[in-house]
Amino acid sequence: MYFNHLINGKEIRAATFAQQMFFSSMPEPENKIYLPKITPDDAGLAVNAVKTALIPPLEERLALGQQLQDYAPSSEALHIASASIGMPRSWVRQSITDGKKMVRKLLSYDSPTSKKTTFVGVSPNDPREIFFFLGHVLLAGSPLILKLSSREPAIGYEVVKFLQERGLPPGLVNVIYGNSSDPAQAELVRQIAKQTDIPIVMGDAALVPNQISFYAEHSRGLVLDAERVLPHLLASVQSPLSCLAEHNYIVVGQDQFEKVVQGLISAYKSLIPGDLDQEATTLGRIDSPTITQLRSMLEMGFLFDSAHLLYSREGAVSRDFSGDISRGLVVQHFSEDYGTGSNPLLTSPLPGYITAIRQVKDIKSAVMDLNAACSHLRGNKSMALGVYGELPKEWHEKMSELAHDVHFNESPLYVKGMRHQGINLNEVLTK
Repeated sequence: MYFNHLINGKEIRAATFAQQMFFSSMPEPENKIYLPKITPDDAGLAVNAVKTALIPPLEERLALGQQLQDYAPSSEALHIASASIGMPRSWVRQSITDGKKMVRKLLSYDSPTSKKTTFVGVSPNDPREIFFFLGHVLLAGSPLILKLSSREPAIGYEVVKFLQERGLPPGLVNVIYGNSSDPAQAELVRQIAKQTDIPIVMGDAALVPNQISFYAEHSRGLVLDAERVLPHLLASVQSPLSCLAEHNYIVVGQDQFEKVVQGLISAYKSLIPGDLDQEATTLGRIDSPTITQLRSMLEMGFLFDSAHLLYSREGAVSRDFSGDISRGLVVQHFSEDYGTGSNPLLTSPLPGYITAIRQVKDIKSAVMDLNAACSHLRGNKSMALGVYGELPKEWHEKMSELAHDVHFNESPLYVKGMRHQGINLNEVLTK
């Protein structure tokens, strides 16, 4: 499949393409995608498009958001997204559904209209990101250059085409591609970002000094009452690539700990392996570098007896592991002398199908662990923190010091409001 830049309401036919093969059971050439290389002319067109875009009245923007609810991904786009990022088709479809709900919620807020130009480089891991930014653009009217990831180029492209066919004004939303591993391509993308008012990057890339970064950090859960977290465990287990999924739980009390462990085991056992294109499949594919990273972390924990395996599909093993790390693990990690450093299972992002869990005796001990984890993070805060159970009021202020966003008795995965990672994007766009 061939993709083109979408600039000022038009497809810009590329002179040269970068070929990329993605993981797929389909034979060649069906399992190849062709992404356009960006040129200086493309960069100039994109910047000019947002600077000269005519911003429609709020009523028209809201109408476009309403029409977006009718978007249904094509089978081809679902296949490319699923195969590219290694997640089941059913998960991609559900993420798109959740993204459309996010747009509907965002458009229920009041907002002034902004003429500030925006650049957003999205990551491939969660299709909801695309809808998050489109919702903000439609609400505030801020003209956007959306740089899609070469790892998942299809959903964003198709969504913007869908809106163009329904009257999206030229220049309001533009789509570009660019290979960040190619120095010349990366420099052109950097120049585009530099010439917009608000450059935004999802992930760790540093494009320009004034960029707003939504880092892919780590979300954690503090559990006081297991019954309050059990309904939310599966959502995080099924979303191993999302930074909002809780990969780490601190549980107060042995009884609550045992209930959460059993809930996690049930969640992992429920994952169904199979062809990613099959709707019944719920277990995704974890790439080799991630498996190597996690295996090294686990082996170190087992060596120093600071981690015990509570569940794998091959059976629980207390101090050793040689099984399939890609099918789901529940690992207990233990406290340590905070003067010598924190357990990496507590402090490190844990992508993949692994959940770390720790039992503590009281809230004070839990806060000590969460503080230790935060000391290793940018901004000294977790991405998000889910608190499950009735937390005494004297601890509420402390929770806001531990995470950018705190969710009470609800998974951080359920994004509903304006804020993400502590940033109110509408305020940024319109102030």
